[in-house]
Amino acid sequence: MLAVAEGRSELELQAQHHLLVRSSDVDHDTNYTMTTTTTASLNARLSALTDARKTTQTLITRLSRLPGHPGSDNSEIRAELSSEIHQLLKEQEEELDLVRQDVEDFVVGRDREKEAERARLDISVQRLGEDLKLCVGV
Repeated sequence: MLAVAEGRSELELQAQHHLLVRSSDVDHDTNYTMTTTTTASLNARLSALTDARKTTQTLITRLSRLPGHPGSDNSEIRAELSSEIHQLLKEQEEELDLVRQDVEDFVVGRDREKEAERARLDISVQRLGEDLKLCVGV
């Protein structure tokens, strides 16, 4: 199998951390309570997603340059690479949805600095979503 362990493992670790944080937020009286998400954690998750997207884009470019002749060694490589790309994009879209929800849930209160940071996070999420759509459309 083709290895893209760096991009994938970082994304998986971010997603796993996010799930652990969410599962630790369970309140026995209400079954679920949202904790305060820090801008640093949101920025770290967005950064990991951006890195994973760049890795995926590199794989897409590599796939586009592989000659595709039925029955050749390249057809098996193309199939594996396509499968890997598909899985990575799926994981990235799922994590982006989680980040998007956390950004929407981010409580800014009356703090203008936090309000500005949330606006920056919204823009980053939008841009990353557009980049992922471009990857899927390739």
